[in-house]
Amino acid sequence: MYLKSEIKKIANASEVIEALAKGYLKFRGEPVTKKMVKDEKAQVQKAGLNCYRYGFISRSGFKDVNKDNDRLVLIKLEDLFG
Repeated sequence: MYLKSEIKKIANASEVIEALAKGYLKFRGEPVTKKMVKDEKAQVQKAGLNCYRYGFISRSGFKDVNKDNDRLVLIKLEDLFG
């Protein structure tokens, strides 16, 4: 898949990427930041994909990320199991 090859080119060693039937999950060990969200969106756009919504699930929480519209979904792990 095109996105998978793009991810392999720019993913760093602190990330684990899991391929799914309809997309990809990226696992990190630190809180998701505003810069990470911006970088992920740019990566998807660079791959030529047109996404209508971006979702982030974090067990470490979020730092300086604001949910400014319905196109951004932020879920803390405790929201799933709390």
